[in-house]
Amino acid sequence: MNLHPAMETADSTLAKMRLALDHHAIVSVTDRHGVITQANDRFCAISGYEREELIGRTHGILKSGRHGETLYRDLWRTIASGQVWHGVICNRRKNGGYYWVKSTIVPLCDAQGSVQEYVSIRTDITDRLLAQAHSSLLTQVLDLTDQGVVIADRGGQMIYTNHAAASLLGHATSDLQGRSILDFVPPALKRRYLQRLNRITTCDFQWQGKVPLLRADGTHMISSSHVGVVANHEGTPAFIFNIFSDCSDEMARQAALHAAKQSAEQASAAKTAVLSNISHELRTPLNAILGFGQLLSKDLTQPRQASFAREILFAGQHLMSLINGLLDLAQIESGQDVMTLEAVDLVDQAQACLSLLHPLACDKQISVVNTMLAPTWVKADRLRVRQVLLNLLSNAIKYSHTSGHVTLAQVAAPEGRVRLAITDRGFGIPPEQMSELFKPFNRLGARARGIEGTGIGLAICKKLLDNMDGHIGVHSVENQGSTFWMELPAASPCENAAPTSAWAS
Repeated sequence: MNLHPAMETADSTLAKMRLALDHHAIVSVTDRHGVITQANDRFCAISGYEREELIGRTHGILKSGRHGETLYRDLWRTIASGQVWHGVICNRRKNGGYYWVKSTIVPLCDAQGSVQEYVSIRTDITDRLLAQAHSSLLTQVLDLTDQGVVIADRGGQMIYTNHAAASLLGHATSDLQGRSILDFVPPALKRRYLQRLNRITTCDFQWQGKVPLLRADGTHMISSSHVGVVANHEGTPAFIFNIFSDCSDEMARQAALHAAKQSAEQASAAKTAVLSNISHELRTPLNAILGFGQLLSKDLTQPRQASFAREILFAGQHLMSLINGLLDLAQIESGQDVMTLEAVDLVDQAQACLSLLHPLACDKQISVVNTMLAPTWVKADRLRVRQVLLNLLSNAIKYSHTSGHVTLAQVAAPEGRVRLAITDRGFGIPPEQMSELFKPFNRLGARARGIEGTGIGLAICKKLLDNMDGHIGVHSVENQGSTFWMELPAASPCENAAPTSAWAS
């Protein structure tokens, strides 16, 4: 019987199998003492050693130091007894790098059962272990965040939920696996939600918004959701994710704030209307009182009676000033204050105001110095700028000590802006009263010092400047004086007038 053809066939088959194994696995053969006698190309490539460097050495050349001696003792005890060993080992390359292999070591015995060689077949699992480590790290991070994270397949079946998602939905994490994301959408919204998902997976790929979700106890939660898709290597959407948080409390707070704002606006509008109506009703009889008071002051010859008439006129004029201020404030707050914004020379307006206030300054022997000489143009309403300047200058004079000083100066301002500062060396303002400064009807102790005023001038100044894209501010030290500044947009002399109103601001 000729065995050569059969042997040739067997050898050919064995060669093919070895070739296939060499392409797939890391293969080495050792003698019974563990000395390497054969090493395939993949072994050389992954270890970084040339074949000549491996032959005649043991696998100890690859020892990484990552495993204790117990592992190696158990390994040798197993294979020396003729049994196959399976395990995972970390090896060290020639360049010092590490790689992990899943290893199978097969003892080859002779006819008497004595081990003669060991064949080691290994698979590189480094990338797999790294991927597992990264996945584990990512899972830990996702479980530490307070935002819910849900990942589902394209059909909507959940394949991952973090702890926060389970907690927000009121379920255990294990209960959510395999559930449909539609299970947590209120029935009335499911159709619309499904349409949104279809659009995300086919067109938009991303969506953010508020989505009501059902909790385990049947209650609703308003979620702030970021929904998107993850594509596979072919670019086809394969997974859906939803990163969400519970914004129910925030939505409730916003609704409460909106309601409170509406209520406050309605109350403010009602207050403004009442102030306006009352002020108009008061002006008619007050004009009569002032008119008759002026007639009396001219006709009365007795000093005592003439003094009474002057007191009536003084009180009436003060009350008229207060009423006019109230009407002004009501008009500004209601948005009916129409302004004409044009190029206005701030220096010219300041000089005009100083001329009007000259008698007041002389009465208190106040020295007023205007350091602004060159024309300085701002975009503002001419009459309203003069009103603000008159108020700030008269306050500086009234709140100064007798024989004091008041200074007007242009100071540094942001680009495209002009800032004018008015400084006095008067009483100053206590720090605890600064926050009340621009609120109506707050005179901050001026009444106790006998200083005339209504307490609404600064409030009007602030609103007027706000409506002209301006600002007002103050720096003050108690008993040393104050510096009030007003700021407006810079302009060129040729800018045309432009009507505006409080609503436009």
